Amino acid sequence: MNLVTKKTYLATVLASLFSLNAMAQDTAATNTDQEVDEQQNNAAIEEVVTTGQLTQSNKAMAEQFESASVMTTMSVETMLNMPQENLANILGRLPGLAASADQSRNQAGTGEAQYLSIRGLDNSFNAFTMNGVRVAQTDATTRAVSLNLFSPFSIASVAVDKAPSAQYDGDNIAGIIDFRTPTAEDFGGEVLRVRTQGTLAGRANERGQDDDGFAIQGEMAKTFGRFGVYGNLYYSEKNTLGESTALQQSWLKQNNLGDADVPKRDDMTNLAPRNGVQWNFLRNNIERQGATLSFDYQGDAHKLYLRSTYGEYALKSWMDQASLRAELDGGLGQVNPIDGTSSGTVYDDFGNLSLWGMRSGAYHRTEHSDQSLLTVKIGGESIINDALTMDYYAAYSDGQQDYPLRIQTAFYSPTYNGTADGTGPATEQLIINALDPNNPRLVLTPGQQAFANDLNNPKQWYITGGYEESEEQKLQYGTNFNWQLDGDALKAVKFGVMYEDADRLSNSVDLGGDDRAYMLGGDYLAYSRDGQPIGQQGLSLAEFEGTFIDDFMGGPAQMPFFIPDTGMIEAQYYGIVAPIIEELRALRDSDGILSPRVWGGYVDGQESRLGAYVMAEMELGGWKLYPGLRYEDNSFDAVYTQEQQLGDESSLAFEETSRSYDQWMPSLIANYRPDDNTVYRASVRKSYSRPSFDLLLGPSKVSRNDKNEVVAITVGNPNLSPVEAWNFDANAEFISNQGDFFSVSVYYKDLQNVIQATGQTNSPVLDGVSEVTEVGEDGVAITRLDNSASGKVYGIELDGQYTFSSLPGALSGLGVYGNITRQKTSTDVGTGEDKRESWLTQAPELMYTAEVNYRNYDLFAALTYSYTGKRLYRPNSTDPDLWMHSVSSLDLSVSYNINDDLKIGAAVENLLDSHNFWTYYGNEQYLSDDRNGGYVETGRFFTVNMTYTF
Repeated sequence: MNLVTKKTYLATVLASLFSLNAMAQDTAATNTDQEVDEQQNNAAIEEVVTTGQLTQSNKAMAEQFESASVMTTMSVETMLNMPQENLANILGRLPGLAASADQSRNQAGTGEAQYLSIRGLDNSFNAFTMNGVRVAQTDATTRAVSLNLFSPFSIASVAVDKAPSAQYDGDNIAGIIDFRTPTAEDFGGEVLRVRTQGTLAGRANERGQDDDGFAIQGEMAKTFGRFGVYGNLYYSEKNTLGESTALQQSWLKQNNLGDADVPKRDDMTNLAPRNGVQWNFLRNNIERQGATLSFDYQGDAHKLYLRSTYGEYALKSWMDQASLRAELDGGLGQVNPIDGTSSGTVYDDFGNLSLWGMRSGAYHRTEHSDQSLLTVKIGGESIINDALTMDYYAAYSDGQQDYPLRIQTAFYSPTYNGTADGTGPATEQLIINALDPNNPRLVLTPGQQAFANDLNNPKQWYITGGYEESEEQKLQYGTNFNWQLDGDALKAVKFGVMYEDADRLSNSVDLGGDDRAYMLGGDYLAYSRDGQPIGQQGLSLAEFEGTFIDDFMGGPAQMPFFIPDTGMIEAQYYGIVAPIIEELRALRDSDGILSPRVWGGYVDGQESRLGAYVMAEMELGGWKLYPGLRYEDNSFDAVYTQEQQLGDESSLAFEETSRSYDQWMPSLIANYRPDDNTVYRASVRKSYSRPSFDLLLGPSKVSRNDKNEVVAITVGNPNLSPVEAWNFDANAEFISNQGDFFSVSVYYKDLQNVIQATGQTNSPVLDGVSEVTEVGEDGVAITRLDNSASGKVYGIELDGQYTFSSLPGALSGLGVYGNITRQKTSTDVGTGEDKRESWLTQAPELMYTAEVNYRNYDLFAALTYSYTGKRLYRPNSTDPDLWMHSVSSLDLSVSYNINDDLKIGAAVENLLDSHNFWTYYGNEQYLSDDRNGGYVETGRFFTVNMTYTF
């Protein structure tokens, strides 16, 4: 979405708000008999609005109860009572919803979740819609939808449909999450309101970093006879800080004399830290802004509407690292005393692992992210005759997910080996104490500690960087017909058709290896394209501008924690790295060579889908039945870059690919309502998941020998078998006239053609765990992902709320709320003899929320505890699988209505100062390494807010 379009949309919303305000003022300025009548009417409207605002949660619950399928809803009233600004965290409290983040782009260090999924199932199993139509998918390779862009300030309610009917898109194995924007009708016809919010990040405050934040929103709604208009604008900014500890590289066998064929994951007692320890300091600045605009017209036979929303998310993220690792430098004549080589990691004659030498280091990574999403839907509903109605719509969604500035630079010392002159056999081992999995420490000798404390030792070795761009523009059209019948059993028939067309473009630029810039020292912009000895060139940390961090979670780092000046680093990027990128990009135009560093992630694709369905409404013996059949035809065409390997040389070439596949999906939903307060539901339906974009491409790598003959081909999912599922759901829900409710659901999913995903941003499927290589008669080895695995998901879900309204006086406002999901997931990973059973990635076995609340005398208070159990982060082939530890948060929210116009509130998130991300190998004793996240804390967050209604 270009800048002109953004400004035009925001200006339109702003103009609409001013126009509405002017109309309201003009009305107030007219002192006539008509004005008196209008004032009387307005008084009545205000009474309706006030009542409506107080019962938004009840309206959401009513929609949930009246739904034919298993649905959960949340109103904006509930959202704004929570301490979080991020929708993924807020909605993670709903039954069966799991919020998540990954640390590959520092996201977990912000304290905010980025993704949301029903029952923790893969993002591609979930359909995300805005006002009922699909939003642009902007992750470069996966179908994940980032919720960074979604703000509670722009949403009226969220509905989670866990067993959708044939009317809805079929790629919804887990279900559909629909975000609804406000309309004038939601406010009884008229409102003018301002919300403000202030935030404080506790951990950032403790470390003396930027810690404040604020948010402001203005919204207005008004009706004019048959017309209604709603608009809002919002802006927020906040600073956060994360701290993490991780190991430097993964684990090795403690003793290697056993059977070498036994994978490390099969003998967890025989593991030892491989290299060293690192401490990471993550500073973040987050901005959100956006607007929502809605128009409605209600005629006698026709209803027309426009729904539109735009949001921007900008993250500036800087990660700084201090590290100590076991290394020796053969170039300095250093060797270990075990086998006389320069390896710092070596096994002795008894098979025991020992670490020798030590290198101190500082590492900086900038990971800025810019995201935007525009959705517009225009449609209506028309009454054709007494029996037939039709609705129709056209929708457009434009999304971008860019990483405009990615910088990496490293400062490393020469290696310390314990000798006076730094040469010869090492005399001091590096010992790692990892007994505390959250806080591994090194047992340093005095000599090692003195070396680590000297900031003249680490020198800037290299600087590199790049950026990523990904965008999608999606158009969707649809119409539905509803034919009411008078039959004894057949009550209605509904049928419709939709067409969706999406254009997407992505590319990644990531310099490294031979294209790094190696620093020379003296002038901070002096560099060489030729590799330089590590730890012997460039400015030292003592010469670089920056600041120090004195404290850290679990105790200070074991070397001075220096934060290099980001201004100097960015000057190096623009003065050194950016010109190299442009030089490599220009090769395409000069001699046709495509550098893998500049064009390695290029995909220019077009995806379309045609869907049609028919379903009926029937009544048999008190049951309502909704049988249906849906058909979808998918196609994907793309131009992408394919790696061409000739001997040891690698280059890229543009290739074309085309894929198509279709699905027939029958379904049956049944309801039984014995009274006005009880409903029983059951459903069986077929659904599928569209393959991720990287799997839809053709061969990703073609290898040739010196005779230019093809010897190997690597492909994604050549048979294009999407994941398919038969879904079985049953539910019972009970409500009271006082607003209390209880719901119990059971579910089972039978999956076919399962491929596990990594759960990381812009990451491919797995890491070779399920790859199969077959050699054909022509001698060409074809490597592909095996998608023959089956899987299953089954579980039970409880959800309930109870208010102690029978208690006397003030105690009648006490209430409790809770939900719990308990489930099992399984599939196969690996191939041949290495095939084994595994959990589905990202799907926890246990999720629950427990809350004690109070609503009385204009006071609302809630103490809420949320828990998400451990999740499989990534299965590995020989290493222990990578797991994500359970996460929990205890939050407190309080608000008070001072009068009909003014409401104030305060909240504390993460009262117990719990971790918000933690990955480990096998079990929590074995902390993960660097890019896999390690152990992350972001501290407590404090919020105050005020809402004023004019």
